[in-house]
Amino acid sequence: MRSAAASPDARAGAKAALLAAARERRLPHAVLLTGGELPSLLAAASELASVHLGAPVAAGHLDLMELRPSGKMRLIQVDAALELVRFANLSSHSGRKAAVIREADRFNDESANALLKTLEEPARGLLLVLVTTHPYRLLPTILSRCARFDLGGHGEPLALPAWRDAVGAFAALARRASEVRGPAASLLVIEAYGLLSRLDQAHAALLRRALEEDPFESPPAEDADESRKLEDAHVSRHERQLRTRMLAELAEALRLLARERPESAPAVASALACLEEAERRVHRLNVPAPAALERGLLGALRELSGRG
Repeated sequence: MRSAAASPDARAGAKAALLAAARERRLPHAVLLTGGELPSLLAAASELASVHLGAPVAAGHLDLMELRPSGKMRLIQVDAALELVRFANLSSHSGRKAAVIREADRFNDESANALLKTLEEPARGLLLVLVTTHPYRLLPTILSRCARFDLGGHGEPLALPAWRDAVGAFAALARRASEVRGPAASLLVIEAYGLLSRLDQAHAALLRRALEEDPFESPPAEDADESRKLEDAHVSRHERQLRTRMLAELAEALRLLARERPESAPAVASALACLEEAERRVHRLNVPAPAALERGLLGALRELSGRG
């Protein structure tokens, strides 16, 4: 099976296609760039803004605004969102405007609501480019109003034979789900539960290895209860990071299916949304990971088989 991490050539091709769409004025007004490397995503957002504005460099352009988190909580504050709304409605110098929103997952409910009207009814000539490495954290009100482009860069594939075999089994199951219809599709559920068990075992093995490579070290002078809390937080951080990487690799296996079979792209997009919802449930709603993964995997298979 091909590596689940997108190659540099694939990432470059995705960005080139995005820039070509900007040159041809085919982009929607709100674009969400996701991937594993924030600096690369910001560079792509800057290039996209420069093409939209018809300028060699976007930085410093009078018709460009950048929005980023601030404060101790590192949130995009409502005042900043309202400033973007005002910027969007001012006259432009070049006939076009662009706004780049760094770490768009850092909106809170209040600042997101302030931005919604601009997302729903954008000013003429305005391009909004939202950037995040954590798309599962985006508020649904924002996510649903943007065209998403994943530019890859999620890191090296997790190197564990049992995990690589499980990813291969998932890719094969997804391919068959996209081919079969009727009662035969229902039989795939049995295989899905077997795959869930393999994924859980692989996660446990990967977590053990991660904790061996980065063992917990209790700070001096900590009492036993505080030390246990710190250790639990240490394990939880590794566990969540692994879940994120595992779901990213499963999602890339689905994108590979869409590239091989363009006619399946709409179903794959719906299946990807199921996996993303599983990640959101783990990270934002604190749903137990096995339950979230079960729901996400079964939902993805239903979408691929046309039973969504």
